Amino acid sequence: MPLQKLLRISVPEDDIRSIAEHVAQRQGLELESFSILEADNWLSIPITVNQQWFAKIVAPQHLHVHGFFTRMRNVAVTAADQSEDLFRDPMFTPHIDVLDMAEHDRYGLEQIQRLNIPTPKPLDVFQHEQYGVLVLEYLNDFTPLDQLPQESVVEYAPELFRTLKQMHDAGVAHGDLHVENILLAPTENGDSRLHMIDATRTNPRSHNDARSYDLACALASLAPLIGANATIDAARLIYSETEIQRSKPFLNFVRIRPGDFDAPAVKRVLKKDILP
Repeated sequence: MPLQKLLRISVPEDDIRSIAEHVAQRQGLELESFSILEADNWLSIPITVNQQWFAKIVAPQHLHVHGFFTRMRNVAVTAADQSEDLFRDPMFTPHIDVLDMAEHDRYGLEQIQRLNIPTPKPLDVFQHEQYGVLVLEYLNDFTPLDQLPQESVVEYAPELFRTLKQMHDAGVAHGDLHVENILLAPTENGDSRLHMIDATRTNPRSHNDARSYDLACALASLAPLIGANATIDAARLIYSETEIQRSKPFLNFVRIRPGDFDAPAVKRVLKKDILP
């Protein structure tokens, strides 16, 4: 069985219902409905509650998977580094518990909100039994990037790279960029914009590595949707050739992370067509 499928985590529906009830109660209402959003839930399970809130459920298994991939990402950084510094600072750090993981997510989203980057507003974070829960405002009429027509993905690809660079220039990283956690939704003024629903803190001394990892994730996410040429054309509008080349060593690791990737095809596209 592929590694990606092994890492997809499920939570009993009774537990999800109990969490949804608690979300509604903490907002002063009773539970009317909840639904589980389709996603590669390797770090959290996203749900909607009463079509009024998003919630991200962090199970103990998510904490273990995050810890494993955090170590793997840091190993990838060391392997990709040209300085041969074996004592370099880690790019990402593991979380203490499920509540810490949910609070960390809230902190990252609050940071990118301050940059005026569209994102659902964090409303609440709490622990319910063994689960950490982050509650966000609901986005009306949202569409994940991978569900848009190809021509729309081509249109919004430069905005994705522009938003990512804005985060990077402010010292913020995404840390888990893939097309399912980039949502197209209307803003308050009615314009449709890409909304980020994840962000993370990184070690300031390893921020350049985090930039390169994020960029590799963006290339890996877009290339299967719009092809190598359109992906690299969009990236070059925002990032320099040097910055794009720095992401190259991270592509092999990005390829094996959880996600609906055809691994051999992605490797061919990224390693031969995009960055030969």
